[in-house]
Amino acid sequence: LQCVADMNLSDSYGRVGVPKQLVIKRDASSIPEAVNKAGLRLPLVAKPLVADGSAKSHELSLAYDQHALLKLEPPLVLQEFVNHGGVLFKVYIVG
Repeated sequence: LQCVADMNLSDSYGRVGVPKQLVIKRDASSIPEAVNKAGLRLPLVAKPLVADGSAKSHELSLAYDQHALLKLEPPLVLQEFVNHGGVLFKVYIVG
């Protein structure tokens, strides 16, 4: 997603939003502090770091409070939840 954010598409192609995100590779006990340091706001969507097509790679969790952050199992990506009204376009960058 950082590649999309760096492109500044919203300047010429309409509104393009990229949620803030944070990669957590290990140490679940450090998640609340890392979230605060990164400036992410709850609720957060927790996604597996590995996207290999397995059932596990499609499991998502929502963390509504600091207590829920402690229950997450790294490695994972945390993204700010964005209410998109059920309309979503995904952008993939290849190459």
